[in-house]
Amino acid sequence: DFTASFVIFTSLVNIHHFLLDGALWKLRDGRIAALLLNTRDKVSAEAAGVSRSIGRTARWIIGGHPLARTIRVTAIVLLLMLAGLDLARSYFGFNGQSEARLARAESLNPYDQRLLMRLAREQGNDGKLEQTISTLERAIRTNPENAEAQNQLAQLLIRNELYERAFEHCKQMIRHLPDDVNGLVNFGILASQLGHEDDAIQSWARAVSIDPDQKNVRLYLADAYEKKDKIELAIPQYERYLALLSEQEGPPLDPKEVIGLTLKLAHYYGQQNKLAFALQYAGQAASLSAQAGEKASLSAAYSTMAQALIELGKPDDAITLYQRCIRLDRETGDSRQEGLDWFKYGQFLKRSRKPDRLVLACLIKADGLVKSSEVKERELIAEARSQEEIAMGVEAATVTRDLDSITEELMALQPST
Repeated sequence: DFTASFVIFTSLVNIHHFLLDGALWKLRDGRIAALLLNTRDKVSAEAAGVSRSIGRTARWIIGGHPLARTIRVTAIVLLLMLAGLDLARSYFGFNGQSEARLARAESLNPYDQRLLMRLAREQGNDGKLEQTISTLERAIRTNPENAEAQNQLAQLLIRNELYERAFEHCKQMIRHLPDDVNGLVNFGILASQLGHEDDAIQSWARAVSIDPDQKNVRLYLADAYEKKDKIELAIPQYERYLALLSEQEGPPLDPKEVIGLTLKLAHYYGQQNKLAFALQYAGQAASLSAQAGEKASLSAAYSTMAQALIELGKPDDAITLYQRCIRLDRETGDSRQEGLDWFKYGQFLKRSRKPDRLVLACLIKADGLVKSSEVKERELIAEARSQEEIAMGVEAATVTRDLDSITEELMALQPST
């Protein structure tokens, strides 16, 4: 790259001048000269000798000697050739509208990264994938710390579904550019797709440490922690993602996404027995679901709230929530979820020492609704119903007979306090 070479050369000349100026300024003081070079006379003699030698050389070069004339002509010709070469490269590089002209310019200077980038762009426009990749790789070899070339090759490989090659490229890329957020994010995505979850987590964690406002990376990182059952690490990432989501400008947020993540946080806090946080997030999810008209999500939020209230020692507050869940399930026509909510209602009533006939009625309703569904709780519900019927004996038949009236009683049941 002639331009970069010239700038480097002039910079070195300037630095050299600074060094010489500093040394010569000190030598002007006789005492310093004597200290550095033993005697002032020696300094003067050597300086004079150097000056005479330079003068003789300069006079000889500009003189009439045939060899001196040959040296002058050769130097001028070489400088003109270099200038012509640079002009030709610039002409083909900046005025070239075809791959052939750009390739000719590249042959004149194969280390011009900007020219290689333009050549790669033209090759890409012509659909020459492998040639484009090869040209970008040459551009990267000239300067591996150029983020534009590195990212352009990564995007090209990903766009053409060459994921293994993109993964290896991004792995090398982040070694040269450890603080490039785009490279870290792309490497994490590729690593996750190829099953290298630990590499993905490490890369995304590095990306958010550099740029904490990387919203999507927060979600990627949370999901990766969730896959590895590191819920305590996933929770703060989900929370930060929701915070960044609420701060963003532009189109309105997707309520389903926000509600889903809020419910997930409520569920995970419930698992960790942090019931106040679980109740808080479940309440937020219920409010958002009600505003958005999402009845299924509202039912799930009420169910989570009821469970948290029971664990917090407020069981009477849970009765109306279970009743609301069942009504919402009926409105949405989700018989499977209605069966599960009847089961939860029955378990709650048994735990609260309510009459056995109410508990059995809940279990009969649950068993009937989930019997045709593929749910993991189906056998558990059937077993719970069987045990309750055995415990009640002959009285169980009356519950089956009066199931409709008992169901109405259950839906109108009021807290005892």
